[in-house]
Amino acid sequence: MSLTPEMAKRLVDGIKSTHGQEIQAQKIRALFLSCNQNDSGHNGSLCAEHGAIDAIYRVIIEQLSPTQVKQEAFRALGSICFSNDKSSELVVTNSHFKIVKDFIEADPQACYLINIIAANFWESHPLLLDLVPRVLKLIKESESEAQKRWCVQFCGQLAYNKANKEYLLTTGVVNTMIEITSTGNTNLGCCTSSAALACLNDTSTQQSLEKAMTPDIIQILVACFASAVHEQDFPYGSRVYYTDWKIATAMDSLCDIESIRLLLIDNCIFDIIYWALDVSDSIKLKTYCFSILWKLCSETKMIIL
Repeated sequence: MSLTPEMAKRLVDGIKSTHGQEIQAQKIRALFLSCNQNDSGHNGSLCAEHGAIDAIYRVIIEQLSPTQVKQEAFRALGSICFSNDKSSELVVTNSHFKIVKDFIEADPQACYLINIIAANFWESHPLLLDLVPRVLKLIKESESEAQKRWCVQFCGQLAYNKANKEYLLTTGVVNTMIEITSTGNTNLGCCTSSAALACLNDTSTQQSLEKAMTPDIIQILVACFASAVHEQDFPYGSRVYYTDWKIATAMDSLCDIESIRLLLIDNCIFDIIYWALDVSDSIKLKTYCFSILWKLCSETKMIIL
């Protein structure tokens, strides 16, 4: 349900006027549920316009240690930012954003939030890169599967941005993404880790990349691409959605490697490319699809009519 301005104002005013952790958590959860809908960011924008971001930051500041209220607050900020670059900008440029960065180890929802921001607001990346070493440590040591997955996704969002490539190659991201990819575990984010590896491909990483991209992993990645193009979650029922042009970026990079080009062809990549070109209005997606076709056709000596 789309919120009206009056409804958004009531939600935000409820957070501003409430005291007591249990009631605060309920009010913030109500805002989260209202924003966590497939409305292309409409509800989140309305809540942000009525001061939700400052109100939630105030609640976070009042909690000196990890609490249910703080967890709900981080999650609510994530829902406000979801598919919304303007709200993401407001959250990351807020003077209190350092609190989010300080809590990524203590609260998995803080990892969820930085992942959402990295996905929607690429201008935030220079402010987020210093988190990479800590995020990589969390991937290795966290006992929370969700926290691990959000950290993997965070690295993936940074890897899609070519401006971050040089830095990421110096921080150990490649080795960590190889470890996640080798699990074949979609719940841990092996689709994202393999896509990140593809985006970070260069002469120093290609040999490791080829070993990591087994036929099973390529099959998973192609299935993920198909789901993204069809705007479906992957795996089915997971409610995890991948951006079609971002996965296409990874596919395009993989096509630079001869052995992987053949695996992509064996997994019917042409059918997905043709579907994307036929139904999508995304210029970014179509640009990468044409590049993929060019590279694959040079491999197969085909002529596409």
